[in-house]
Amino acid sequence: MIKKESYYDQRTGEQVMSRTRMLRDKFDEDKGFLLYYNGHTVNGMAGVHFPDGLQKNEIANLAILSRYLINHANFIGYRGSGGIIFPMSPAKIGAVIGMAERQCYRFLKKMIELGMMAKATFVVAGDKRVHYFINPLYFMNGRNINDLLYWTFQKQLDEYFPEWAKNRYKERREGDLTDGST
Repeated sequence: MIKKESYYDQRTGEQVMSRTRMLRDKFDEDKGFLLYYNGHTVNGMAGVHFPDGLQKNEIANLAILSRYLINHANFIGYRGSGGIIFPMSPAKIGAVIGMAERQCYRFLKKMIELGMMAKATFVVAGDKRVHYFINPLYFMNGRNINDLLYWTFQKQLDEYFPEWAKNRYKERREGDLTDGST
């Protein structure tokens, strides 16, 4: 499939730029139908085993919650009115997986202790919001591990990342720290 784009000056109507890109076909004769053409899929890392102490029903609950992972951020959330993304509260998480709120707090605590999840609080427009992230080794919506995900799950990720990648994250963090001090 070929995508052609042209850009025109609004005043003169003159074409100022054009480009042509090859896109993957939705159906490849050798591979078949490309199911998730828009790239919004949940993946896990092959060869990474679930931690000891994790029950099958808990893995199932994480799989259900993975359907609510915000793309490239990997926290459990939903779109509110106007398309604004919000993190899910423990009450909403519990409703999704069929648990009472109190039971859900115990589930979340265990997942955090096992390194399957992490909890982070951010202040957005004066509003304090708690986010629950799922470890991208097990379930991830997106292709790249951003800085926040790396540093949130560094202990688990470092076991699987090459040294050069770990060094790049470290350099980026050191650069962020020095940029603000001048």
